[in-house]
Amino acid sequence: ESEVYHAVSVYDKTQCFAMKVLKKNRLLNSRQRKDSDIIVDPAIRREIAIMLSMNWNPYVVHFYEATMGKDNVYLRMQLAS
Repeated sequence: ESEVYHAVSVYDKTQCFAMKVLKKNRLLNSRQRKDSDIIVDPAIRREIAIMLSMNWNPYVVHFYEATMGKDNVYLRMQLAS
């Protein structure tokens, strides 16, 4: 389960992107939640790998980065508008 938001860069207010937010507690088991540097859910790894492999295609939304916060995983992507 995830939600996607329209986001604006804090450094350049003219740059917009899509931010997909995934709840970390739905992705990791209790032991893995302690190590916040690793994305362990195979579905998320697969989604990132597919997005990275398609970044060359001008007809597919581009993937920029994945970051992890305390409670969430954030996937920053090109905004399709």
